[in-house]
Amino acid sequence: MLSLRLMTMTAFAVSAFLLVGCSNKPKPSTSTRIPLSPEQKKCAIRCTRENYRCDVQYQKIYEQCLMQAHERAKLDYRAYLNNQLALKKRRKDVKKTYNDFLDTRHCKQQLMCKADYVLCYKQCGL
Repeated sequence: MLSLRLMTMTAFAVSAFLLVGCSNKPKPSTSTRIPLSPEQKKCAIRCTRENYRCDVQYQKIYEQCLMQAHERAKLDYRAYLNNQLALKKRRKDVKKTYNDFLDTRHCKQQLMCKADYVLCYKQCGL
């Protein structure tokens, strides 16, 4: 009985060893990072802050642009409907919708935060 228990424990230990040995091991990193100097750390922090400010500013400008585009679309659509009414076609022939007047294409990419961020990092020597 004692030998059966010993064999069971041995089999368990061997199984555990094999499972651990066959498990997925993390691969060693092939890229090495050069330690940053205190000046480079400060520079990287400055780049990150400037990028955040740029993103916040871009978001505000983008939202303002969208609001202006919606206001223009409302005015243009109302003028269109009034014109249709004047022509007595409003109920039958309204072919355009509000979205036909909404143009937000010019609201994209007004600030180039990512490019500035990459350039800032390069200037830090990173």
